Amino acid sequence: MDGWGVQYFERLLSPSGALQAVLLAAGIYFFLSFLSTSRGSGLFRGLVVAVAVIGLGLLGAAKAFKMGELEHILTENYGSVVLILVILFQPELRRGVARLGEQNRLARLVRGERPEAAAEVSAAVLAMAKRRHGALVAFQRSTALDAWTQSAVKIQSLVDRRLLQGIFHPGGTLHDGAVVIDHDRLVAASCIFPLSENTELHTTIGTRHRAALGLSEETDALTVTVSEETGEISVCESGTMQRNVDPERLEGLLRSRLRSGDPAQSQEEHGAAGLISGSLSFLHAVFIENLGRKVAALLIAGAWLYQAHENITREINRTLSVTDELISAESGPTPDTIFVLMLPEDTHLSSAVSNAEYEVRIEGPEEEIRLLESKELTGTWSISEDFKSGARLDIRDVNFVCGGEPLDERVSITWTKGNQPYVELERTDEHTVILTANHVPVRDDLLDPRFEFSAEETTFTLPSVVLRGPAAEIELLKSGELDIEADSPADALALFKPVVLGKEDRKPRDQPLSLSPHLEELDLKLAEDTQVEARLMITPTDWDLDTVVMDIPLVSLSESAGAGGARWQLSSLRQAEFGIQTKAVIPATESPDTKSFLERRTVIRRFVKENLIVFVDVSKLESVEGEDSTTAAVQWFWPPAEWRALLAEEIGPLAEQASVEVQLKTPAEGEVLLLKVSAAPKPAEETTAEVGAPN
Repeated sequence: MDGWGVQYFERLLSPSGALQAVLLAAGIYFFLSFLSTSRGSGLFRGLVVAVAVIGLGLLGAAKAFKMGELEHILTENYGSVVLILVILFQPELRRGVARLGEQNRLARLVRGERPEAAAEVSAAVLAMAKRRHGALVAFQRSTALDAWTQSAVKIQSLVDRRLLQGIFHPGGTLHDGAVVIDHDRLVAASCIFPLSENTELHTTIGTRHRAALGLSEETDALTVTVSEETGEISVCESGTMQRNVDPERLEGLLRSRLRSGDPAQSQEEHGAAGLISGSLSFLHAVFIENLGRKVAALLIAGAWLYQAHENITREINRTLSVTDELISAESGPTPDTIFVLMLPEDTHLSSAVSNAEYEVRIEGPEEEIRLLESKELTGTWSISEDFKSGARLDIRDVNFVCGGEPLDERVSITWTKGNQPYVELERTDEHTVILTANHVPVRDDLLDPRFEFSAEETTFTLPSVVLRGPAAEIELLKSGELDIEADSPADALALFKPVVLGKEDRKPRDQPLSLSPHLEELDLKLAEDTQVEARLMITPTDWDLDTVVMDIPLVSLSESAGAGGARWQLSSLRQAEFGIQTKAVIPATESPDTKSFLERRTVIRRFVKENLIVFVDVSKLESVEGEDSTTAAVQWFWPPAEWRALLAEEIGPLAEQASVEVQLKTPAEGEVLLLKVSAAPKPAEETTAEVGAPN
């Protein structure tokens, strides 16, 4: 089932839809109940249900599964079938309508038998059974007994035990027939009922009993029979006969079978038990009694509402734009847009057309309009070869799509008065632009001052782009009259939209580029499928903080070095000079002569002197006989563990990219000259120590 069918069921399950279904089903139920009061009601009721359920059901299935031929047949002939039924059953319908004016006729459709009728009939039957007076009493229920009362003697009296005994008194003119009771009224006497054709009945069953059973087989009437030979009481219902009924239980049996349910009387007679019994009777009457008829009413109501839901029309207004831009495969078509396809070569829509909006009126079935309100509407229009610039865009030539599906043929779209576009075409041209950093205005005033943007290092994924648009604008580009290079970071006349760098930008940024609004207003566009990015170089700010001088101690890192081994001492060069370079530590906005810069420089230099470890390891030097000197490498450990946290305590938080680097400047070769000492040096001149591994 497609979207509109699902939407219908969602609507049906809503509070408003459910209330409509219940009210309509109730009306249909009472109509079917009214049909049961007509002669031939069973056949007519069956045909009505069949036509309503099967016909509407098939029509709904045909629409849901796009079976056009079956939908056409049902739509064209459904009304004719209903008219034929009305003509065929015209007498029954006329008789049923006439019966609506009879007293208590409609009340009988919704109320059960009154207890007084059961009591009066029971008393009369008991009296006749004692005297062995034959009798046949029929209680009319939902099925009318008009076929057997029209030719009988009309009584139209309240049920009375004495009247019943008088009618069935032997020798009376009305003795041989039956009486019919409708609710609390005795309708007719001397009625002749059809005899049962049940071949399994015993031969001793008389005509009166066969008539009682026959009527219960054809209708839902309840019959009570008194045997003239034996005085035996029998009750027939639904083609079943219950013989030899206990006279003391007859009234209760009739009350139960007739579903007498006067709540007020039941509560007076039985108290709480009567209240419970009345409530159960009410629930039974609402949900169980005539269940098939109620289910049929619900099915007909659902199908009818479905048909109505489909045929309710509504109109809305919507605003559309017209463009000759290609539909992007990634982003898809732009909503509420008509795309013009197959433009002649070197032409495009004028900006007066593509920049305007046009109002349309959309009319169609309720469910389709709701679908349009919740989903995107797009259209495509292919220009014919004989189209002339300035002609009207005929909306009937536009192929509309709603939510990715073709628009339902029942929906019509028209331009509102005075809103139809006249398509103007312009000649197009193109121009190739070699990309430079000046084509991308970049604002870096919000950048973290510890980082710098270098415009000269900007690179592009494409070396050049092609601009297309009106030939007049392209000519201005070629002549240089239309400047597309940025004069300032906020220049809106440049080739691309300005880019703003923020505090979060601390590394090279790949920025997708789009044309500036100024060029778009001139109807200039990049060539199809052109996607270009610029790499904006953002680097930490570098500062050289001069040098620091560190003493070079001689240490022995070997545990096996003995005190009697060879001893060495530094020659004249006893200190090393280290340069300090920082990245993303000191803002670029500060200059070397500012107080804050000098304070930061002093803190960093002191931090380096306190934490830089410099030494020469003499444990690996071998004594060479005849040589009194040798060279050794200057070693150092930097940075210390957790240097970020330690330095941040003095100068504030550091960026993730921050670094403090040291580089040995002197001795230039990284080695110092050591002289051999023949005698053991004084303790102050030589140090034996262990230095931990670099962090």
